[in-house]
Amino acid sequence: MIRSPVRLIIGLSVALLLLPGTLFSQVHPALAQQERTTVRIGVLAFRGHQQAMSRWQPMADYLNKNLSGIRFKIVPLNLQQVRKATAAGEIDFVLTNPGNYVLLESRYGASRIATLKRHWLGHDYSRFGAVIFTRRDNSDIKTLKDLKGRSLMIVNNHAFGGFQMAWRELRDVGIDPFKDISELKFNGFPQDNIVHAVINGEVDAGTVRTGILENMSLNNKVELDMIRVLGNRNVEDFQFLLSTRLYPEWPLAKLKHTPDVLASRVVIALLSAPEGAFSLSGTDWVSWTIPLDYTKVNELMRVLRIGPYLPGAQLSLSNTIKEYAHWLILILMVLFGLVLLSIYVLRVNRRLVDTQHILQDEIAERIVAQEKLNENKRFLEQRVVERTASLAELNSALQHSELTLRELNRIVSVFPIPLEEKIRALIELGRKHFDFASASLYRRNEDGVSVVMKVGAEFDAATASNDVTDTTVLPGGISIDEFDEMLQDDDILLTEKLFPVDGRMEGETNLLSCVAVKVLVEGRPFGFLCLADDLDVSRNLGEVDRDILQLIADWLGMEIARKQVGDREQQHLSDLAHVTRLSTMGEMASGLAHELNQPLTAIANYIRGCQRRIDRGNLEVTELTAIMQQSIHEAERAAEIIRRMRAFVNKEDPHHECVEINELITRVSGFLRSEMERKSITLKLSLVDKLPILVVDAIQIEQVLLNLLRNAIDAVSAPWQGEKKIEVVSSMVQADRVHIEVRDTGNGLPDGERQQIFDPFYTTKDEGMGMGLSISRTIIEAHGGTMYTDISGQYTIIGLALPQSGDACE
Repeated sequence: MIRSPVRLIIGLSVALLLLPGTLFSQVHPALAQQERTTVRIGVLAFRGHQQAMSRWQPMADYLNKNLSGIRFKIVPLNLQQVRKATAAGEIDFVLTNPGNYVLLESRYGASRIATLKRHWLGHDYSRFGAVIFTRRDNSDIKTLKDLKGRSLMIVNNHAFGGFQMAWRELRDVGIDPFKDISELKFNGFPQDNIVHAVINGEVDAGTVRTGILENMSLNNKVELDMIRVLGNRNVEDFQFLLSTRLYPEWPLAKLKHTPDVLASRVVIALLSAPEGAFSLSGTDWVSWTIPLDYTKVNELMRVLRIGPYLPGAQLSLSNTIKEYAHWLILILMVLFGLVLLSIYVLRVNRRLVDTQHILQDEIAERIVAQEKLNENKRFLEQRVVERTASLAELNSALQHSELTLRELNRIVSVFPIPLEEKIRALIELGRKHFDFASASLYRRNEDGVSVVMKVGAEFDAATASNDVTDTTVLPGGISIDEFDEMLQDDDILLTEKLFPVDGRMEGETNLLSCVAVKVLVEGRPFGFLCLADDLDVSRNLGEVDRDILQLIADWLGMEIARKQVGDREQQHLSDLAHVTRLSTMGEMASGLAHELNQPLTAIANYIRGCQRRIDRGNLEVTELTAIMQQSIHEAERAAEIIRRMRAFVNKEDPHHECVEINELITRVSGFLRSEMERKSITLKLSLVDKLPILVVDAIQIEQVLLNLLRNAIDAVSAPWQGEKKIEVVSSMVQADRVHIEVRDTGNGLPDGERQQIFDPFYTTKDEGMGMGLSISRTIIEAHGGTMYTDISGQYTIIGLALPQSGDACE
């Protein structure tokens, strides 16, 4: 009679304990599928189910082939289905656009494990952007601000590359596409239709993701010459037309319930896939790389207040109830069952007292079994901790190397910066990566060994180079003789040395370590980069560490070589420009002599007049003072002419300074004004007021302007029946550039030869060398500007454009 109620109680307890597990298995189909070794990869099918399957099924086939025991299945989904499947745990991985990923990450804890990399015509891209464009012949739209009140075609308002990127750029110029655009047309996919709509005049402008226009041009679907890009941006190593910031490509993310071990296997398989494993077309294929930083995507959504930053997406009680309704129902059911169980337990509590002795033996046996289970659990936990620590140490080393390589890439890509700063940054990067106390760059020269630079805790940032004597031992115990032997030995690129130094205690000796890596400049030994410790530190440099150190040394060599080549080119240009200035000054000798003769003649006349007045005895002191002041003025005028001539012909190093360009034009035209008056040439200066101050080498710019004016004088002086006019114009045709044009009414340039006039040794003069315009263009390009030719009515135009100097002269 007693055992029957006991069995009933135990049966009910087991049933209640199994109830949550049964319900959990019903609401988590993804976990049940994992037990059947089927892994579902949700893919955003923005062009439909069939296109998504043909595009991504090769990836599933590749994973099925390389990961045994697991069947990967592609699940095409639209935007809403992706979010619902992620929330319900119906998929294990998700491949979607960056904007949707940021939303999934914030709401459901999705985490990226890899980023898509596209390959097109020999170039690879892991970032993309959008291009905003119109017809080239549409003269009403030239900038993004001109889109106000115009029509714009997009994919849809949820498309990241097809609208949201362009939305942010429009917002930055003060345009709200939902208010300021006259008509916002949704096209959907494919994006090719947007391009055709703009070309056919159906809409004023459109936006598509980068690469669409180039791909259509490659397939002869559109001519790029018919398109004007609005807000054009030029990004190094990015070949596509671009109007927006760049953002990371599509990520592959795992969901919260997906095991880390499975995610690691998938990442390793994708990153080790052979080239062309996931081909999209004859010229387009994809691969995978390490997950990139999606902070810029978060920033875009925060600025636009969309996605996770949408005001309506804030946490509220109603949203929480809607989002987790099935979990709340499950919890209420469990609580209700527990309440019923508590009531039942209270009713049978008295009966359980009678069964206590019967259950004691079973409890004792369970305690023993539990102790064994706990012991096994502790053993497994210890093994997991040890394995986790090992993996963490390995991951930390890889992350450290990755940060060093990124910093190395940042240092070498920053241009232009002084060579000394770049060398110091590279040496300091190597020292910090390997945690050495100090680092020195040694160079072998004719006089011995010199220290190019030292960095470390005990060295000041401005430590100058110093020579090493014959008796000095370099860090690592390397003598100068051994330094020379190592430098000439082609088999030695990197060496590790130990050397003794006296310790702090009497009779104590420490062994310190040093690593020396050879630096080559243009294939020839330059010196060594030495990294040294001030303590006895045991080091074990692996292959990756050695490669990083050698890479730093290679970049040091390339930067030094680049500086040497630049110095030689600059010296050559300076010498050639000096010769040209001397030649120009020789051609102007007669005109300058005439201009100098005027103040000298005036001085002589003033003095003769003063002498005659003195002889007659009727010269007053006030009159003498006035005559002397006029003589002084003319003498200063002659001195100023001589000073300008000396400054123009002197051979000096380039010196950039803040220059008012209109004053410089006026000064240069003054050199030639007397010559033009003798030749009956009319000179007109059309100078725009309040031009920006430029930072330039004034002498070099004077040389360019003088050369252009001399050419104009020769052009209008040639035998012909036209009017002799020369006009110098300064303006701001572009917002960031100052334009200077020299216009003349001469015979003009021969047909088909307008672009050849800037070539070295090309001339239309009988006695010309053909180097003036070539040197002028080199000088202007060295200032970051351009030179061009044009024709306007009766005028032949030679012009130059110089960039603004920002706030450098404020």
